[in-house]
Amino acid sequence: MKSLWAQYHKETEDHEVIEGKCGFIRYSFSGKLCLIHDLFVAKEFRRDRIAWDLADTVTHLAINRGCTHLWSRVGVATGGANEALLANLAYGFKVQAAEGGFIIMLKDISEAMWVKKAE
Repeated sequence: MKSLWAQYHKETEDHEVIEGKCGFIRYSFSGKLCLIHDLFVAKEFRRDRIAWDLADTVTHLAINRGCTHLWSRVGVATGGANEALLANLAYGFKVQAAEGGFIIMLKDISEAMWVKKAE
């Protein structure tokens, strides 16, 4: 059963949410683009691979759907902006633009080394 928060985002924005005990990721698809809107991991678990695993799960879903790129943004005025930017860069995102207080990032997954998973 999805949380009310996840249900709300599905109903109002057509965003998907994957939730675990320690974190969540909210994403959607637009053509060949997979947009990662939010990724959050509880502070005490941020040194674990939870964020990376959530991003990997969405990346696999995006590849299976035929997406060629992941999109993300980092709010520069939010707490943890430096850490979020470093995490995005470590995951392979590249800075594309800065607008409206956000750093827009893109990652090419068109030639990902992963074997597509069966749906």
